[in-house]
Amino acid sequence: MLYCIMVMSSVTYALKAQTVLSREGIGTRLEKLTRNRSLKGCGYGLRIEKSKLSEAEALLKREGIKIVEVIEY
Repeated sequence: MLYCIMVMSSVTYALKAQTVLSREGIGTRLEKLTRNRSLKGCGYGLRIEKSKLSEAEALLKREGIKIVEVIEY
């Protein structure tokens, strides 16, 4: 399974995003990012299945939660 990490501007927004996505049945995992993984954002992101990324981005945009960066791996 392929995953990506959505980097948020703060841990508060990461937790809000996790709540929104969970409510819609999209599973995520909060991860602390190392400096070499992301130079943007707060150092926290949500790991999500790559196949759910587009749906998650649309839901978060609708809720006014900005994704700073998406890291694919």
